[in-house]
Amino acid sequence: MPRSRSLPASLPRRFARAPRATGRTADASFELVVADRFALRLRGLGGLDAQRLVPLLLPRCASVHTFGMRSAIDVVWLD
Repeated sequence: MPRSRSLPASLPRRFARAPRATGRTADASFELVVADRFALRLRGLGGLDAQRLVPLLLPRCASVHTFGMRSAIDVVWLD
Protein backbone atom coordinates (compact mmCIF):
# COMPACT_ATOMS: atom_id res chain seq x y z
CA MET A 1 0.00 0.00 0.00
CA PRO A 2 1.49 3.40 -0.96
CA ARG A 3 2.32 5.80 1.84
CA SER A 4 1.03 9.37 1.75
CA ARG A 5 2.33 12.48 3.50
CA SER A 6 0.45 15.77 3.69
CA LEU A 7 1.73 19.20 4.60
CA PRO A 8 1.30 20.19 8.24
CA ALA A 9 -1.88 22.10 9.10
CA SER A 10 0.17 25.00 10.47
CA LEU A 11 2.48 26.20 7.68
CA PRO A 12 4.84 29.16 8.05
CA ARG A 13 3.02 32.34 7.02
CA ARG A 14 5.18 32.84 3.91
CA PHE A 15 3.64 29.67 2.41
CA ALA A 16 -0.01 30.52 3.18
CA ARG A 17 -1.01 31.50 -0.38
CA ALA A 18 1.56 29.45 -2.28
CA PRO A 19 0.23 26.79 -4.64
CA ARG A 20 0.52 23.13 -3.69
CA ALA A 21 1.46 20.12 -5.77
CA THR A 22 1.67 16.38 -5.20
CA GLY A 23 4.85 14.42 -5.77
CA ARG A 24 4.63 10.70 -6.41
CA THR A 25 7.05 7.80 -6.39
CA ALA A 26 6.37 4.09 -6.78
CA ASP A 27 6.04 3.74 -2.99
CA ALA A 28 4.67 7.05 -1.76
CA SER A 29 3.05 10.37 -2.48
CA PHE A 30 3.67 13.66 -0.74
CA GLU A 31 2.31 17.19 -0.82
CA LEU A 32 4.71 20.08 -1.44
CA VAL A 33 4.71 23.87 -1.74
CA VAL A 34 5.48 25.41 -5.14
CA ALA A 35 7.67 28.54 -4.94
CA ASP A 36 6.39 30.20 -8.10
CA ARG A 37 6.88 33.85 -7.09
CA PHE A 38 10.17 35.73 -6.81
CA ALA A 39 9.69 36.73 -3.16
CA LEU A 40 8.88 33.17 -2.11
CA ARG A 41 11.82 31.77 -4.08
CA LEU A 42 14.16 34.35 -2.56
CA ARG A 43 13.12 33.70 1.03
CA GLY A 44 12.53 29.96 0.59
CA LEU A 45 13.25 27.92 3.70
CA GLY A 46 15.80 30.38 5.15
CA GLY A 47 15.41 31.18 8.83
CA LEU A 48 13.04 28.28 9.58
CA ASP A 49 13.76 25.75 12.31
CA ALA A 50 14.04 22.10 11.29
CA GLN A 51 10.53 21.36 12.62
CA ARG A 52 9.01 24.02 10.30
CA LEU A 53 10.67 22.86 7.05
CA VAL A 54 8.34 21.63 4.30
CA PRO A 55 9.02 20.10 0.89
CA LEU A 56 9.56 23.02 -1.51
CA LEU A 57 9.51 22.84 -5.31
CA LEU A 58 11.52 25.55 -7.09
CA PRO A 59 10.48 25.44 -10.75
CA ARG A 60 12.91 26.70 -13.40
CA CYS A 61 15.75 26.87 -10.88
CA ALA A 62 19.42 26.70 -11.91
CA SER A 63 20.94 26.99 -8.42
CA VAL A 64 20.08 26.85 -4.72
CA HIS A 65 21.73 28.85 -1.93
CA THR A 66 21.66 27.93 1.74
CA PHE A 67 22.37 31.37 3.21
CA GLY A 68 20.37 31.79 6.42
CA MET A 69 19.53 28.10 6.79
CA ARG A 70 19.29 26.88 10.38
CA SER A 71 19.46 23.21 9.48
CA ALA A 72 20.73 20.93 6.74
CA ILE A 73 18.55 20.29 3.67
CA ASP A 74 18.47 17.68 0.93
CA VAL A 75 18.31 18.99 -2.65
CA VAL A 76 17.07 16.90 -5.57
CA TRP A 77 17.45 18.13 -9.16
CA LEU A 78 14.67 17.05 -11.52
CA ASP A 79 15.02 17.15 -15.27
